Amino acid sequence: MKTAIRQAALDLGFDSMAVSPLSVPAREARALEEWCREGRHGDMAYMERTLKVRTHPEDLFREAQSLLTLGVSYGSEDPPPSPAPQGAWGRVARYAWGLDYHDVIQDRLQRLCFQIEKIRGKPFSSRLVTDAQPLLERAFAFEAGLGFYGKNTNIIVPGGGSWLFLAEIILDFSLEPDGPPQTQGCGSCRLCVSACPTGALSGDYRMDARKCISYLTIENKGVIPHEFRKSMGSWIFGCDICQECCPYNAIPRESRWPEFSARNGVGPWLDLREVLSLRTPEQFSRRFKGTALTRPKRKGLLRNACVVAGNHPSGELIPFLSAALREDPESLVRAHAAWALGRTPDARRFLKTAWESESQETVRNEIELALQAA
Repeated sequence: MKTAIRQAALDLGFDSMAVSPLSVPAREARALEEWCREGRHGDMAYMERTLKVRTHPEDLFREAQSLLTLGVSYGSEDPPPSPAPQGAWGRVARYAWGLDYHDVIQDRLQRLCFQIEKIRGKPFSSRLVTDAQPLLERAFAFEAGLGFYGKNTNIIVPGGGSWLFLAEIILDFSLEPDGPPQTQGCGSCRLCVSACPTGALSGDYRMDARKCISYLTIENKGVIPHEFRKSMGSWIFGCDICQECCPYNAIPRESRWPEFSARNGVGPWLDLREVLSLRTPEQFSRRFKGTALTRPKRKGLLRNACVVAGNHPSGELIPFLSAALREDPESLVRAHAAWALGRTPDARRFLKTAWESESQETVRNEIELALQAA
């Protein structure tokens, strides 16, 4: 039955499947607890609230008897999108080039369940997991032998790399677990550790999310700390640096899912002028509906756009940044627009005008700092 289910998964476009044990070693739970205790999870309070559930699938689904872990490649043989298009642009992490993987994978998981029912010959109950549910996915994938932990903290599949989505189906009937775990494959390589511009990777297979550009631009809902803004470079949503330098990703496994193609979503670059002009949630929703870029919401993405604009100062962006500083309803956006204008030549008069009319203290402080830098 397991062989037939695996073939059905491959036929539906999944690149790998393994049956995970329903429990993971205690060291995994301890590592997660320590990570949270040290504050490395940043503002992701939900990680602390769901510590126990993440290592116990039966807490997610009472009837749990086995767990299928599936891998979906979103890789592409296209080279990294560099240099940028002419003009002012921000770079998007590869996983978000196409449609939102949560919705796309959920649909195929449901189709796989239909095939499993046909294979088994009788109905069953299940719980589908696509990253949004509290499950320590990498730990279950590792224990099933799907791949090994990389120093960039991703699961790396030999021959497939780490351009990989993970998804799970928790079943109410028993299947023999796969395994054992694969031998760690990074060896003495520290390319990802050295390449990370913010020092988020320590080389011990752990990450400090508070320093990670992906966290700062997506999960972080507040101010981007000053010490990390320059290091963000062109990244407006997510970051791929630690994956692009990994030798296991030198020849990525081409995704078989057209939904993840850049042609079906936002692609690798966003026009900063367009993003900075989105003044309402409705405009933002129309532009990014169906993609992962809705996650930081309008104010988060515009905040990121301001930082990228400040890292690549251009006179053509002054009208867009000054308009954001004057008109945007979110103080978070106005504050980061002030920082960007402080790094943009000939923008001092716009900062002075905004300071006279701004009432929010955090924005005024940013304007004062920007005036000192301008």
